[in-house]
Amino acid sequence: LNPQPPTLNPQPSTPNPKPSTLNPVQDNKIAMARFILEDILTIRADRNGYYYGAEHLFQTHEGLVDRLCRNAPELLECLFDGLIWHADREEDGKVQVNFYISHIYGTLDDDPELNNSFTSPLSLLQGRAPVQIFYHPVVMQLLDMKWNLFGMKHFLVMQAWFAGILLWFLTLEIAFPEDCGLTVRRAALTGVTLLTTAVMLGVCIDQHRRGRTRSVTVGRSWTLSVPMLLTTGWNLCRLLSCVLICVHTFLPCEGQCEAEALVEGSSLDTDALDS
Repeated sequence: LNPQPPTLNPQPSTPNPKPSTLNPVQDNKIAMARFILEDILTIRADRNGYYYGAEHLFQTHEGLVDRLCRNAPELLECLFDGLIWHADREEDGKVQVNFYISHIYGTLDDDPELNNSFTSPLSLLQGRAPVQIFYHPVVMQLLDMKWNLFGMKHFLVMQAWFAGILLWFLTLEIAFPEDCGLTVRRAALTGVTLLTTAVMLGVCIDQHRRGRTRSVTVGRSWTLSVPMLLTTGWNLCRLLSCVLICVHTFLPCEGQCEAEALVEGSSLDTDALDS
């Protein structure tokens, strides 16, 4: 009932696909490329062990997911189908399933190039692959793993940080409207906001230096190289909000002070008339 799952370490006799294996993709011979992929990713076994060509496929075809996204997105499902193994029998109503996703997960220690998260396989799928591919079990498993390992924590921390800054600002404006100028409470908020702005600008500078940018066309002839951090509307609004909060703190509050002085003067006049 529990067959031994196939190993990820192919035996020496495993066919070693050459770099020209996916040349049919460039020639738009999709059917032939599909047959080759299915043959390479078929798990075979004999008395000596299991044989699986996925590791050699990714080793000899750098940027495989990128190539398929650009030239043959209809083959992505075929590729991901070959990264799943499941048992033939059920046990307690469940079927054992293995996902071989190490080559599309991205390991920073093994491949420094994968340090660029914007060119990782998952990022390429998000920007270039059909939407239907995200319903594939391999992609769903990859997303669940990254979300549970670090994605959810990072997302919640980011949301809590910027929501805290906004609530802090609104509290000062509503609960302490009499504060005029750079008071202690406003100085603390300004310090946190300036630190956040400096960190975001530092990330933008680092991304621009590393070439992690996206070309954005402005008007008809202007093209700007924008850091990836600022290519999403949420991050752009966050940066602008922090800048506006900092500017608001240092704005002159003469109008507010004059209004408070008028209110105090009118109260004094009323007291004088009463006396």
